[in-house]
Amino acid sequence: VLGVVAAGVLSHRLTRPLTDLAQSIDRIGRDPGTTMIARNHSSRDISQLTVSIRSLLRRLGVAETAQEEAQREAALNKQLLVEKTQRLGEDINALQILADTDPLTGLLNRRAFRVFGVDAMNYFKRHKRDVGVLVIDIDFFKRVNDTYGHSVGDDVIQSVGQIVQTEARTIDKVARFGGEEFVVLMRETEKEGPAVLAERIREKIAGQLIDHPEHGTIHVTVSIGASMAVETDRDIEDVIERADRALYDAKATGRNRVVVDRHRGTADPGRGLGCGQQC
Repeated sequence: VLGVVAAGVLSHRLTRPLTDLAQSIDRIGRDPGTTMIARNHSSRDISQLTVSIRSLLRRLGVAETAQEEAQREAALNKQLLVEKTQRLGEDINALQILADTDPLTGLLNRRAFRVFGVDAMNYFKRHKRDVGVLVIDIDFFKRVNDTYGHSVGDDVIQSVGQIVQTEARTIDKVARFGGEEFVVLMRETEKEGPAVLAERIREKIAGQLIDHPEHGTIHVTVSIGASMAVETDRDIEDVIERADRALYDAKATGRNRVVVDRHRGTADPGRGLGCGQQC
């Protein structure tokens, strides 16, 4: 009996340190706040085992810390990448706007207009939906520059451009082609649409007095040529060219008037619209 008791006591003394060590390790797995086991010097073997386990836990702790830092850094880098991508997108959009717009008026420039023109003509040829073009030119603009200076001339161009943009439909594309010339692209318009819009623009500008702080009010008029796309047109340039010829007729017959190209339209191109020579 004494032998059994002695064996039990000895076994308990031998296994207790291992049991304590196992429980300490188990607590680490169960409690995130516990990251290390206590030193155990109950025996040389247990002490060495404890030292080895503590060393391993320290290495694991270092690895976990490094992993957490790497994850934080990755998350930060991802956020920075998102922000940089967003800024890059904004910069690209800003550059696209600069590339597509006239800096003085904010309207489309010639290059951007032609992109829309190509698309409109392709749609016209496929679906037979009418496309119209207006070419608008400020009358006696050189006289405005010579009399009031180029700064006032710029103000006049801006005012006229704003009126044209306001009077055009939301689906129309308005561009400044340079100098005092504007062009309007009308997609899916009625046959009378270009002449009607042109006359509305002409009347609006003719009735508008442009206020200037130094020179009082300035009155300007415009001449407008209008055309509609036809089957024989090769591209939008042909439509613009015919509208430009109609504009020349408007200038030659008195200015401040609308002339519709002879190919299409209900207006009499020889007579034009507007107030004629008296303006």
